[in-house]
Amino acid sequence: MTDLEFTDLGADGIEYVRAHLLGANVFCTALLAAVEAAPGKVTTLAPRGAPRERLLRLDEGGLLKAEHAPARVVRIADGSALHHVPSLKVEQGAYLVSMLRAAPDAICIVDDFNPSWVEVRDDAGPAAFGVNDEVYHLFTSTNAPAEVVQALVDGDTGWHGVAALCTEAPEIDVEREADEETLQRAALSAFVITCSAYDGEGFVIWRRT
Repeated sequence: MTDLEFTDLGADGIEYVRAHLLGANVFCTALLAAVEAAPGKVTTLAPRGAPRERLLRLDEGGLLKAEHAPARVVRIADGSALHHVPSLKVEQGAYLVSMLRAAPDAICIVDDFNPSWVEVRDDAGPAAFGVNDEVYHLFTSTNAPAEVVQALVDGDTGWHGVAALCTEAPEIDVEREADEETLQRAALSAFVITCSAYDGEGFVIWRRT
């Protein structure tokens, strides 16, 4: 990926992260408490030279052009094609994994917002775990970037997508389930949070300072 740069979004970025986390689920509520309790900085990865006024329209898509992130085409069973909008999920996953490898005792939790744990538990991958009926994925520094990217893609609804790097891991039992309290403790230890932005095309990063 070329012609992209990180840009500080200032107070507008902080407000976007707060709104994105508000009222979503147990995990995001605890992440919001972490954001409120600690100083942090919010940046985004976007095309170099994009006007700041455009970057602050965080709910609007259309920021990326084909040269920044080519649209993906997926062939389906009947021979037709689904065209996915350009996105920076690969870059987001690479960023999270690079941060994990710089802090190998940390873990990454990705919020898989839509599915029900009861419905997917038997088919979910090894990184998945449930809290009540919510679904999450836990990664460490040993996971490949592609695994994290896939979880980011699966968990992003366009209007909601959250991942966090935490210094404390939740306690997950043999049934791959955790309780709310242990998930909340992990969320409160977050030092990096990424939230979907630009209608799923991009993301913002809250980082504890």
